[in-house]
Amino acid sequence: MVNTSTSASESQPKSTSASQPKPSAAGWATLTGLVILANPRVISASRTIVLDAQVFLGPTDSDLLIGSLRYFNSTDHTFNDEPHLYSITATVSFLLSISTTKI
Repeated sequence: MVNTSTSASESQPKSTSASQPKPSAAGWATLTGLVILANPRVISASRTIVLDAQVFLGPTDSDLLIGSLRYFNSTDHTFNDEPHLYSITATVSFLLSISTTKI
């Protein structure tokens, strides 16, 4: 629900300092492709599973994305600990970039 009412104090322009960062808009992206999923971990008292994922982006071994995916298991799908290839469509709502460049 969005609050559309404003009070007199809320409608006044607020000053911002140049030293304060402006909040960034939340975003998301949809990813569809071949993924190796492995190492399922069930979040206790829920149907949510966290899986290790390798997403193939190109033809070479270095063209891949590695991360964790959260999956709501509404159909009680059984995931093995061993890696398996899946075709998925996922919504990415958070991305943490870690540099692998050695200094």
